[in-house]
Amino acid sequence: MKQTDSDNSRKCQKRLLIVDDDPSVRETLEDYFEYRGCRVRSAESVSEARHTLAMGFSPDVVISDWQLGGPETGAELVREIKRFKPNSETYLISGHSREEVIDDLGELEISGIYTKPLEIGDLARSIGL
Repeated sequence: MKQTDSDNSRKCQKRLLIVDDDPSVRETLEDYFEYRGCRVRSAESVSEARHTLAMGFSPDVVISDWQLGGPETGAELVREIKRFKPNSETYLISGHSREEVIDDLGELEISGIYTKPLEIGDLARSIGL
């Protein structure tokens, strides 16, 4: 992953939840957004993300891998989050095609879909950094 956006002049005021079963992706995203000033929590699975939410973390932005290596997908997590916080920004990242992700989403509206390899700067600009 390339970190193409090195401007740290605008600090993030958002709370982010990052969910990815790949530690290198999860840690890279976490490090990047923490450096930008965001409050970040991360999880490697939908169940771990649920625990983070149950502990009171209320994200403004959710960035999740679509395929998380378990029975549940990032799309299922986004559906749950939209039920209790419908205005949250939600992004899915995937090594699969956009069409596969869109088919899984059905009628669920999300803020964006990004394919891997991910350009972190593009994602950062989408959330207003």
